Amino acid sequence: MRRVASSFFVCFFFLLIAFPATGLQSLPTISEPEDITYVEGATGNVIEWWVSYNSSLHYSIHRNGTVLRSEALGGTSGNITVSVDGLLIAVYFFIVIVDDWGDNVETDSVIVTVLLPEFTDDTVGGEGIDPLIVIGVSGAAFAVVIVILVLLRQRRLGE
Repeated sequence: MRRVASSFFVCFFFLLIAFPATGLQSLPTISEPEDITYVEGATGNVIEWWVSYNSSLHYSIHRNGTVLRSEALGGTSGNITVSVDGLLIAVYFFIVIVDDWGDNVETDSVIVTVLLPEFTDDTVGGEGIDPLIVIGVSGAAFAVVIVILVLLRQRRLGE
């Protein structure tokens, strides 16, 4: 009986070493960067994921379901960076999928929103334009044009 138990443990130990269970390995860990919102044409917008893992790692980056990049990452940690500059006005869904040789998979996603450029306080002398001022100036200009037309008409009639 002792010999059978001893053989069982030797075989069990061998199997653990030769075929490690996925659940016994630690999963890769991924940072979770914030969602990004920027105005079209702005630069310097990047998504950066920090990843740590125990074995060689493969990752892929997807934008709205299309693979942008797929490659290996060596070592035990590293950064995965993708620039999101130059996108058109829309909402984009970026996802990174990392998997190690033990078939452990982790994912993270970032939503990137690209906005239409708008007039801001910085576009007109450091201050915004009050719509009432625009209406007032337009009304005054219209009144001046009417007065000039009336004077020209009276002058023609008087000749």
